[in-house]
Amino acid sequence: MKRKILVGLALAGLFLLVVTARVLYSSRKEYLRGRQAAEMGRLDMAIVHYRRAAHWYAPGNPYVTSSLDALWNIADQAEGAGRIPLALAAYRAIRSSILGTRSFYTPHADRLAKVNPRIAALMARQELQRKAEARRRAAARNAPRAGTTVARSSSSRSKANGSKTAPSKKRQQQLTRSPSTRTVAARPTAPTSSARHASGRSAPSPATLVRSGSARSATKSSGAISSSPATDAPRDSATAQDTPPQPLDPAALERLRRKHLELLNKTNMPSVGWSLLAILGLAFWVGGAFAFAYKAVTYDDRLDGRKAVFWGSFVLLGLVLWVLGLALA
Repeated sequence: MKRKILVGLALAGLFLLVVTARVLYSSRKEYLRGRQAAEMGRLDMAIVHYRRAAHWYAPGNPYVTSSLDALWNIADQAEGAGRIPLALAAYRAIRSSILGTRSFYTPHADRLAKVNPRIAALMARQELQRKAEARRRAAARNAPRAGTTVARSSSSRSKANGSKTAPSKKRQQQLTRSPSTRTVAARPTAPTSSARHASGRSAPSPATLVRSGSARSATKSSGAISSSPATDAPRDSATAQDTPPQPLDPAALERLRRKHLELLNKTNMPSVGWSLLAILGLAFWVGGAFAFAYKAVTYDDRLDGRKAVFWGSFVLLGLVLWVLGLALA
């Protein structure tokens, strides 16, 4: 009997040793990967590997402690540099690693008490910054479009000035009959007979050329007025000049910090007593079932009444305790 007990304890110890070696190996591998990623500047990947290393928890595992220290350093430096998302990712990795490895006790509870206020403060600041940014964008969308207003006013002024300064018909005729035009018209260059023969029609007179040139110049000037340079102004005055960020309200910041901290402190940890009761019920249930099979049933496949009632009550009691412990844990 003693030999069987010793063999069972040896097998259990060997199994525990193999599991511990597996945990230490995996934790070390993830820790080294995280340190390599941090040296390369890939802090996001370093957080992922450090979190995995911390999840391979075993009592006395040095790589878990080193990973939690590395995550804290990343979060502290990112918070000092104003990189709130990166700091939150590192702090949350610490919190999830601690809560994910708890059992009837919480490992590194002192770190959890330090990281929760940091997460609450950063979440409150991030929430207020997002609200302020949303209000700023809404104000920018609702702001009057100054560029369109300037373009409309300039085009109306140009139309008004054009109507006032439009020359009369007599003035246009005087401009057309300028001395240079009369000089050109007085000495016209007669087209050659070969040119008339090639074209089949006579060349236009100099006066006609002057009129067509003046018409083209008037068309170009009218087109330049219609395309006012004022329309190239910025469409939105708020986007043309960035408004400085408004300072955060300290009262609102503190209120949100307390709210987030209260939610973070509610870890909803299962009750240790009811959990132990569920484990005890499972042991009674499984052990009673094995005992019933070996004790209550004889070698000739007959049922021993007294032993069947005794071990059957163990099975029923274990099932009741197991269900009760899971429901109230």
